[in-house]
Amino acid sequence: MNKTAAVLQLEEVINTISTQKYIISGDINMRNELWGPVISDHRAQDNSGPFVDFILKHNLDIHNNPTSEPTFEGPRGSSWIDVTVSTSNLSAIIQDWRVYKYSSSDHNFIHFKLLLSKSSNPRLKKFLHKRQLRNLIAAINRSFPSLENHIQQLQNRDEIESLIEEITKLIQKACSSASTNNTRKNAPWWDSELDIQRKKTRALRARFQRCKVPAERLKRREIFKREEAKYKWLLKSKARASFEELCDRITKNNPFELPYKLAANKTKKQLTLHSVNKNGVKTKDLKTTVEVIVQTFLKTSKQMKITGTKKLGSWWTKSQSTASIKTLLFQKLRKLLKSCLRKKLQKGKSFSNITNQAGRLPLPQGSCSGPLLWNLVADSIFEIPLPEKCYLQAFADDLILIAGGVTKTQIESKCNDVMIKLQKWGKKHKLSFNSTKTTIMPITFGGRLSHSDPPTVYLDGQVINVVHTMRYLGILWDSFLTFTEHFKIIRKKVDILTCQLNSVAHRFYSKRLNLFRRIYIAAIEPYILFGHGAWGHRLNLLQIRQSLNSIQRRPLKITGAFRTAPSESLPVIAGLLPLDLKAIEVHSIFLVNSCREETKIGATNFLPIEYEEKVNITNIHPTNRISIPFTIQEPKTEPLAIFTDGSGIDDKIGVAFVAYYHGVEIHTHMARLPEYCSVFQAEVLGIKMALDYCANIQHIKDIHIYSDSRAALQSLADPINHNSIVQKTKKAFLKSRENLNIKMHWIKAHIGHQGNERADQLAKEATQRPSPDLTIPKPTSSLKRDIRTGLIEQCNDRWFMSTNGRQTYKYIPLAGMKRITEIPQVVHFLTNHGRFQHYFFRFGLSTTQNCSCGEIGYADHYILHCPLNSVLGGKLVFNVDNPPSILETKSNQFIIKQIIDRVDSSIRRI
Repeated sequence: MNKTAAVLQLEEVINTISTQKYIISGDINMRNELWGPVISDHRAQDNSGPFVDFILKHNLDIHNNPTSEPTFEGPRGSSWIDVTVSTSNLSAIIQDWRVYKYSSSDHNFIHFKLLLSKSSNPRLKKFLHKRQLRNLIAAINRSFPSLENHIQQLQNRDEIESLIEEITKLIQKACSSASTNNTRKNAPWWDSELDIQRKKTRALRARFQRCKVPAERLKRREIFKREEAKYKWLLKSKARASFEELCDRITKNNPFELPYKLAANKTKKQLTLHSVNKNGVKTKDLKTTVEVIVQTFLKTSKQMKITGTKKLGSWWTKSQSTASIKTLLFQKLRKLLKSCLRKKLQKGKSFSNITNQAGRLPLPQGSCSGPLLWNLVADSIFEIPLPEKCYLQAFADDLILIAGGVTKTQIESKCNDVMIKLQKWGKKHKLSFNSTKTTIMPITFGGRLSHSDPPTVYLDGQVINVVHTMRYLGILWDSFLTFTEHFKIIRKKVDILTCQLNSVAHRFYSKRLNLFRRIYIAAIEPYILFGHGAWGHRLNLLQIRQSLNSIQRRPLKITGAFRTAPSESLPVIAGLLPLDLKAIEVHSIFLVNSCREETKIGATNFLPIEYEEKVNITNIHPTNRISIPFTIQEPKTEPLAIFTDGSGIDDKIGVAFVAYYHGVEIHTHMARLPEYCSVFQAEVLGIKMALDYCANIQHIKDIHIYSDSRAALQSLADPINHNSIVQKTKKAFLKSRENLNIKMHWIKAHIGHQGNERADQLAKEATQRPSPDLTIPKPTSSLKRDIRTGLIEQCNDRWFMSTNGRQTYKYIPLAGMKRITEIPQVVHFLTNHGRFQHYFFRFGLSTTQNCSCGEIGYADHYILHCPLNSVLGGKLVFNVDNPPSILETKSNQFIIKQIIDRVDSSIRRI
C-alpha cells in the first residue's frame, strides 16, 4: 500500500477516536533515525516522511530506543521498522520499552510497561443542582418510560440487578458531568503577578455583573474590560518571553542546557559496568571491577626518586604554607613554561637535598594550559614557505592544505613539496602526522581533475587516500562543490531536530502554532543555513535551491496545513521567505558586512563602501579597549550639564544637544542626518558631538552628559562593540578626558526634565531642515532592510508566476513577512486541502466529490456558496469582488473555523 494513503487511513482512524489519549504500536515498514539506526536497504531515503509528518501533526512522542535490538530480522537482513508512539499525556506512564528477540515471527516482541495507578472511585465534591436533577429524571424517563410497570414485571434477581446497574450508570453519568476537574496545569512562566491580576480581573467581573444601574454598570464594564485586556496581555507576553528564553538557551548562551539535550538526544546515559575476568574468575561487585580495569589498562609509572627526606610535607613550616608569594606574572609564567617544556624538575633553595631528575612527561589530556601550549606550537607552522597558490589553514589540531595549479603534475609537485616541509616541521616539534587519517580530495569542478586519475601525493612514503567528500568545520565538501551530500545530511538532522524540539516545546509550553514559528526562526532556520559563507556562492545552482526548499517543507508544520498542501503556499501563509531566498539574504549580508564585497539583489547593487564597516576588535589589545561607564542619575545643578537626543519623524532623522551652565542654557547644536540613518546612530552621534564640544572647554573640569538612550550608553560601555560610530565616540571621549572629568548618565525620557525636553525639541526641529547636514555610512539595519525588500519583490514575482497554490493566491496575492492566520481550519480553506469531499475524491479516498447539497465539495463552496452553511456564511464581512478582503476582518476567521468544523462533523469518517 502507498505510504501516504496508509497514513491518511491511520489519521482517519485517529479522528474517529473520541479520546485524546492513545498509543500506536506496530509495523509501519518505514525506517528513520528517530526510531532506529541508519541502514541501507531497498527503501527510499525519505520513505518515512508521511509517518514523520503524522507524528509532528499530532504531537506524538516516540518511545523506541534507537540503540535497541532490531525489531525485524528476516532472511534479507535486520531492520527497525516497528514503532511505538503515544500522545504526550501518556508518555510518563510508558516505561521500560525494550525488544525481545527469538520470537517465532520475523518481527521481534516489543515490550513496555504501563504504570497505571490504582485509585478508588472519586467522591462527588458537589451536589447536583436543579437543572442537572431535571436532566437526570428526563434521562431515566426516556430509558424507562413506565418504570413502575417495568419493576413489577421483573421475574428474578438477575433482572433486578440489571435494572439497578442501568439506573446506576445514568446517575454516575450525571454526577460525572457535574463534577469539575480541579487538576492544575503548571506553566513555567506563571508567577505571582499573573495570579494577582487574575484575581483582580475576576473580582471586577463579578462587581460588573452584580451592578443593576445602567450608568454605573457601563462604567464598571469599562474598568473590567481594561483589566481583562491587561491580564490577557500579561499572559501572552510572559509566555512569549519564557519561550524566547528557551530558544535563546538552545541557540546562543549554553547549547548544553537540558532542553537542547532533550531535543538533540544528548543526555548522558548511566554507565553500566559488567563483570570482568580476574584470573579466570568473574568479579562480583563494582569496586573489584573498577580495580581490575585500572590495574589492567593504567599501568603504574615509575616514581621519581626523592632523596634526603621521606615526607615532602615535613619540609614546610606552618608559616611557609600560609604565606602569600608576591611575584610578577609574566616573568614567572615564562619560567614556568620554560620548565614545563624542558620537562625537568628544577632545584630550589628549599630543596637542596632533592635529586634533579629529567622526565619525559606528556601534557595531561584536558589540561587548561593544553590549548595555549598547542597554539604556541601550531602558530609556527605558518612560517613555512609555501609554493604559489598554496594555502594552509588550521583549526585546533586539524590542518587543511589548498593547492592550485595549471596541470595535475604541477599540483602533485606542489603538494609533495609541502608534505616534505610539514614532516620536517613535525619532527622538529616531535609530532607525527597520521597517514591513515590524512586524505586528499581533488576538486573536479571545471573538469581539469578527475577521480579516475587523481594527483598522487605521498606522506611518510605512503600514498594519501583519495576521497570524494571531506568534512571540515561542520561542512561536508564534495569534489564538484555542489554540496549535495551536505544538504542530504542536514535534511535528516533537521527532520529529527524538528520532531524532538516539537516534543520538548509541546511538553513544556503550549500547542499554539505561533510558538512553533518562533522555534523555526530561532533554532531551525539558523541550523539549516549554517556555513552559508562556504556554500553561499553556489546558490545560483537550481539543485541547491531545490534542496533548501525541500528541507524547509517539514518544519513548515507551523502552518497547521495538510501534508499534501502545495509547498509554494506554506511560506506565504507562515509569513516567511522561501529558504533559498533566505539563504541569499544571509549570504548577501555576510558578503557586504564581513567580506566587504559587492553583491546584487535583482537590479540593485549593494556596495560595501556605502555601509558602515565593523571594527575588528581583535586588532585592539585588550588593555587598550575602551569602556565608558554610565550611571542612572537625575539631573542636578552641575557647573556644566549637556543633554543629547536623537529623533525620527516621517523617515527624517535629527540629532541635537544642549548645554547648561548652572541651569542656564548657553549653547545648542542640531543637525539633520540622511533618511537611511537609524535613531541609534543619531543617539550615539549626539553624544559624540557633545564630546567634541567638550574638547574646546578650558575653564570647567567637571562635565555631566545626559542621554535618554540606554542602548547608546550600553554600547559605549561595551569594550568589544564593533560599531564604527561607537568607536569614534570612544576616541572622542579619550581626547576630551585628558583635561576634563566627564561623566555619562542615563535619564528617563519625557518625564519633564528641562534639558531632555529641550534636546528632544531641537532634534525634532532638525528633521524639518531642507537637506541633511551630515553624511555618514548607512547602518547595518538599512542593509538588512533593503536586501529584505528586494527579496520580497522576487518572492512576489515567483508567487505570481507559479502554477501551484492558486487557491491560496486567490486570497493572498502578495507575500509578506506577516503571518496570515494561526487557525488550522483557515489554512485548510486557503489551501483547499482539508476534510472536503473534493479532497477525498482527488486522493482516491471517496467515490464522490459532491457536497450534500449536490455541488462539488471545494473549500470555496462550503464557505461561500453552500446553502447548508448559509446562516454562518451570511455573517462573513467582505467584498465579493475582492476575495483577499475576507482575511482583513479578524472575526471572519472564526466564522470560517466554525464552518469547517461543521463540515468536518458532517463528512463520513473514512
